[in-house]
Amino acid sequence: MELEERLQSTLEGAVDFLRGRSRLSLAMEELGSLAEIVLLLNLPELEEPGQEDLLSLKTGLETNRTSFRLVVYDSSELGRGLDAVKELLVDIRQRRILLTSRYADFFYTKPSLDLTLPLDPKSPPFGILSLVYSHSVNDLSRLWLWIWRSAGGDMTGSHLVADSTQN
Repeated sequence: MELEERLQSTLEGAVDFLRGRSRLSLAMEELGSLAEIVLLLNLPELEEPGQEDLLSLKTGLETNRTSFRLVVYDSSELGRGLDAVKELLVDIRQRRILLTSRYADFFYTKPSLDLTLPLDPKSPPFGILSLVYSHSVNDLSRLWLWIWRSAGGDMTGSHLVADSTQN
């Protein structure tokens, strides 16, 4: 199953779990798998991706994550329905194309990089991994909010709802 199809299926499953008041552990499992899918969608496309390449990028993200600044570039919520999710996927695809070209410019022309060591914050690999991190966190947050609203979750007190009251 393609990642985007898996994402949509996972979103629907999470909404169903929340609507059906299923066990929290089941809903959390769906939300956790959603995090993995969103990360994979935000990674640069690899030439003949191998397990080693994915593990290397994962290690680079883990090693440098405390140095990344989280940039919230779009705090708006997604609209209702799966069309809003499809629009987000278009945005992710467009960002991924740009990120892949930057990744290819650096990673395929240079000797292999040890991503188990902290990277120089001014280096292209750090910038690429930082973008992957920020995009993934932003996209995941927006999707979790979409799931909550789609399941009829209470938004009272949220700054995202114009008529909410402050608690």
